[in-house]
Amino acid sequence: MKITAMRNNLGIVGARVYINDEWGIALSKFYSRLSESLGRGFVALIALDEEEEVYESNVLIIVRSKDPEVVREILKIKRDVEREYGDKIVISPFIAREDEVSIISAFQRAPQDHEDRELLREALNKFSARLREAGYAIKVLIPEEEVYESNVLIIVRSKDPEVVREILKIKRDVEREYGDKIVISPFIAREDEVSIISAFQRAPQAGN
Repeated sequence: MKITAMRNNLGIVGARVYINDEWGIALSKFYSRLSESLGRGFVALIALDEEEEVYESNVLIIVRSKDPEVVREILKIKRDVEREYGDKIVISPFIAREDEVSIISAFQRAPQDHEDRELLREALNKFSARLREAGYAIKVLIPEEEVYESNVLIIVRSKDPEVVREILKIKRDVEREYGDKIVISPFIAREDEVSIISAFQRAPQAGN
């Protein structure tokens, strides 16, 4: 579920609100109250899924001015809405002026970034399965974030040129299947390269 409620001077008139759960209903209420209370001082609201975050926030509130009175009013409305839902939902707002373009862009990109991460994870899992089916990998680790500028560790018994060539061929095959929309950056390590393996093992894992 995504909610994007935008107003006039960001180039979008009116509001697009998609509601299918308690989070969506609460945010619709939050949006309405901000609009009523702040009037023309309220420019836009961009909300993510409840568990998604940008700058540790799941809602961006765009205003003309971030003076203390405006900020206090936003936080008061936030708490009022949360209390109405018995604090079962948490609204974590980031307040930005309309000229803070980089912050606004980060929130606008977030849904696409999330979809891209999901696509990459799917491709990496497919890559991992094919390596194991072909018998080239003892184990494959897929970290949440890159380690040594790589998004997958392939542990092999031998790094001889033929094995490396076959691994890279499978990598390219999978990338092409996704129209080169994703990039697989493998790190190939022997099973005795303990420090490298440990670095990947310490990282939170996205899949295997």
